[in-house]
Amino acid sequence: MRLTLALLAAVFAGATSAEAGVPAPARYTVQMQLIADGKVIGTPTVIARIGDPVAITVDQPGGYSMRVTLFEGRRANTLRLGTEIRLKRDGQWTLAGTPTIETAIGRDAAIEIRQPEGSGVSVIRLESRLAPTAL
Repeated sequence: MRLTLALLAAVFAGATSAEAGVPAPARYTVQMQLIADGKVIGTPTVIARIGDPVAITVDQPGGYSMRVTLFEGRRANTLRLGTEIRLKRDGQWTLAGTPTIETAIGRDAAIEIRQPEGSGVSVIRLESRLAPTAL
């Protein structure tokens, strides 16, 4: 009986330790700067996990909306930042682009999106920096 209880306690303790030893998904601080025709229109910062989308909306004239998702990078120590950027012009949300940037963690990255003539903006620039975030 004592042996059975000891074995059950050991199995239970092992299972608990294994569960406690599983690392939580990594979180990253994503600092961004959104620039339209040379003018900064937003500087959002979000905390994101790989694969979990985060939405940001500034609902005002000249505002913007972004959907940001982190993905594993193709090279070591890199992540891909997938975005969907919408701009608010004349009360309507317009898709400005869906750029993806691959960047080394802790390094700056940027991408420019040329806009069609008549859209009210000619160039959107997204600058970003990713850093691990402590849990």
